[in-house]
Parts: sequence; structure tokens; C-alpha cells
Amino acid sequence: MDKLKILVTGAGAPGIAGTIYSLQNNFDNRPVEIIGTDCNPDAVGKDLCDSFYHILKSDTEFYLCFLKALCNLLKIDLIIPQNTGELLILSIDKIEFSCPIMVSNYLPIKYANDKSIINGMNFKNFSSFYPGGCVTKIID
Repeated sequence: MDKLKILVTGAGAPGIAGTIYSLQNNFDNRPVEIIGTDCNPDAVGKDLCDSFYHILKSDTEFYLCFLKALCNLLKIDLIIPQNTGELLILSIDKIEFSCPIMVSNYLPIKYANDKSIINGMNFKNFSSFYPGGCVTKIID
């Protein structure tokens, strides 16, 4: 089985050790190469990865261009974002990448990250985003 090259962003994220452990100990024992990235050159997960790249912050102008170039250069098979701040950006531009990105579509992420948007909205209109959901009413 070919080694899977996985780029994990946010190598400084609190859950990075668990993410890397899970990828390395995957259920089908597929060999993986973990490439970590972070805007902090001393990210806590840096040494847990097979290789590490210091990259731009996700809110900077050239973040996407840099990330795409890095993925093309390294022939990345999959991107797993760990940083909430980049999820919206990646969800908009995911079809522009040469590899899949484990990120939901734009609207579900937008709503999940900004609850004030859905405050007072009728959930029945969003059944495709929230299957099986319902609105409850508080009775005094």
C-alpha cells in the first residue's frame, strides 16, 4: 500500500498530538507521512510530524497561494485543517487545490462558527445542514 502524504495545518493546535497519533495508528495500518504546518515556527506539534513548515497566518493575503504551492511541491494527498480560523477560507477555495481537504462546505461552517447568524431562523429551511434537528421551546 502506498504511503499517504497528509498535510496537517495548525501544528500548534491543542489536539495535534491526538490527530497525529490517530493518523499514524490508522485502522488499516496504511503508512502515512505527516507534514505539519503552523504560523508559529515553534509550534508544539512540530516535532511530532515527519516534517514541518512554517507558513503564513490564514488571514494573510498570500496564505492560500502559499498553501497550494506547498501541496503541489510536496505532492500532498490530503489536507486536514486543525485551525478554526482557516476553515471558512479553505471551504471556499477547496476545489482549487490539487488534493482533497477535509473540510465541510462554506455555509455549515459559517453557521457553526457564528451562532448569531442562525438566532431566530427557522431550522426547517436548513434540514440539509442539520439533519434530524429540531427547535425546542422553553415553557415557564
